[in-house]
Amino acid sequence: VSVARKNVEGRLLELVLAWKKETHFLSSSTAIVANPKYQEIIGLGDRAIPFLLEMLRDNEEPEFLFHALLSITEVNPVPAEHRGDWSAIAKDWVNWGIEEGYLESNAA
Repeated sequence: VSVARKNVEGRLLELVLAWKKETHFLSSSTAIVANPKYQEIIGLGDRAIPFLLEMLRDNEEPEFLFHALLSITEVNPVPAEHRGDWSAIAKDWVNWGIEEGYLESNAA
């Protein structure tokens, strides 16, 4: 694993932890995604995509990770019938990430 990859992953984890701490008691999804730490996550751009997808695969904060992925990629791989189904949406994003080469398949 490259040093640059470890640096991006480390920074992303720092930002996610700080963002969760700062937004823990907020109920407004608008305020949650407008948080400066969340905006920094989006600011990491393409470099953050593999890590965000890995977090989705691990079921961490899916509904908010979707927004970050949408903002970064400007892609929406989620069919209309999956809207509101966090598990299906996470699978759609993970499958997209595998197809686009951001993630390796877990299939043996």
